[in-house]
Amino acid sequence: MKCSDVPSFARFEAHVRKNSEDPILVRGFHEVAAALSAAPRPLTSIEMAMDPAQMFKLKESCEAVERATRIMWACAAASDNIEPAMWEEVPDYDSALHYFNQLTDLELMAATEEHRLAWEINRQSPMLSQRPTH
Repeated sequence: MKCSDVPSFARFEAHVRKNSEDPILVRGFHEVAAALSAAPRPLTSIEMAMDPAQMFKLKESCEAVERATRIMWACAAASDNIEPAMWEEVPDYDSALHYFNQLTDLELMAATEEHRLAWEINRQSPMLSQRPTH
């Protein structure tokens, strides 16, 4: 799987390319890319319907996306790219990675629920623009 196969990682990659002088972003991106490269690309529903045995690849893809997500959030924390900031001081990358890796899935969801990645903030979701305004 490549970063371009998952929209959030594709946006991360674009942010890293714009900020390629930041060693934390570059390191995090390489680790995200390595985590994803070990897994098959996400399957479409048509591919799974045509060959249900392919669904086992979905587990590998999901695990890789989870690992890469934790790395990406650690990178964002260590490069001060979380809004609002999660901590008063910007942590070093290894400490941030340790923090995100030790969280359970539900704890990760709770920890990131009120925060956004800086490179995602200025991007308006098409779903938001389709919501009715009552």
